[in-house]
Amino acid sequence: QNALLLERKPEIPPSKRAHTGKVAVGESNQRWCSDGFEFSCDNGEKLRVTFALDCCDREALYWAASNGGYDSETVQDV
Repeated sequence: QNALLLERKPEIPPSKRAHTGKVAVGESNQRWCSDGFEFSCDNGEKLRVTFALDCCDREALYWAASNGGYDSETVQDV
């Protein structure tokens, strides 16, 4: 009526490529992954966290937290 509704997300056809990759490994120190997240605190500040995990036991090998951005050196250290 007032054009306030969001349009529906178009459906994406399923991939025809077989997903046969394996992320988990049987021993520690073979493969790692990294990611990050951000959330807002009650006072409006944002906390940004980046981390690296071991793909075997999912142990956090390294993490860094900041209320500012990250420079390339911090990301490379992780």
